[in-house]
Amino acid sequence: MSDLVQRVGAKAFIRFNDKFLLLREGAADGTAIGKFQIPGGMVEPGEPFKDALLREIKEETGLTVRPVVPIMVEGWLPTIEGVKHQIIAIFYLCEADSDAVTLSHEHDKHAWVAPEELINYDVPHPVPQLFKRYKELSGQNWGEL
Repeated sequence: MSDLVQRVGAKAFIRFNDKFLLLREGAADGTAIGKFQIPGGMVEPGEPFKDALLREIKEETGLTVRPVVPIMVEGWLPTIEGVKHQIIAIFYLCEADSDAVTLSHEHDKHAWVAPEELINYDVPHPVPQLFKRYKELSGQNWGEL
């Protein structure tokens, strides 16, 4: 698998008033066009993880958030622009200061979704697993990192 590009993803499970932010991919070069996803993107070589997380959130949503705790690690094998990738993503629970989203050019719609409303949205792997993981952990006191 020498042709495989391996990347680390910084993904934000953003909460505001007990709802979570989903973004619908609208960019023509995306891998999940028309599906609702969790905000985030790739960590650049040498970039600290939390810097990448906050950068991606700001770029995609315009939001200011407080990272709380990582809640899941997941991987997948997409083909991006004809190149096979292995993405290992760390999903971080984040608290938003506001629900006023400013979308980037990559997305054409957003929604603040309660966990029980997720069934109404077309979401790719691993979004359902992320909501399930949150439900498993939600009784815990997150505290500060």
